[in-house]
Amino acid sequence: MRKRVDSPLDRADDFVGPFPSGAPANFADQIARLGHQSVFLGGVGDDDFGQCLLRRFERDGVDAQYMVRVEGLATGVAFVTYFSDGGRRFLFHIGNAAAGRLPEPTAEMLAAADWLHICGSTLSASEPMRETCYKACELATAAGAKVSFDPNPAARTARR
Repeated sequence: MRKRVDSPLDRADDFVGPFPSGAPANFADQIARLGHQSVFLGGVGDDDFGQCLLRRFERDGVDAQYMVRVEGLATGVAFVTYFSDGGRRFLFHIGNAAAGRLPEPTAEMLAAADWLHICGSTLSASEPMRETCYKACELATAAGAKVSFDPNPAARTARR
């Protein structure tokens, strides 16, 4: 994230972070911090950013047993800048990173789920990620779970 407001991403300036986040991770984390069971299906690289995210999940109680650790690929990252008019600009590197290697959902993974939450950023990152989400929705609803969806308007500016 940029240190200063109104600092466009196409110009040199300072960043702060890393902040282990992203809409899907933030949602899972907040559910756990509210005292509910939260399981995250996703992928991280075998790198420092991946370790940063896994430490956050462990600290806050998110079950990361279905997190794939992908050797040879970086953990997905997003760069963000904020503007004084309230706008934001994102530059995503997700679909071509370890995040794009979601675990294949199975009926067993979703059997105990009451809810499955999907974010628009995940659907827009790549075709394989979108197909994995569709399969997870089918399995979750077959098991009696409800599906919630965050359209995440920032996903419209996704870059692969």
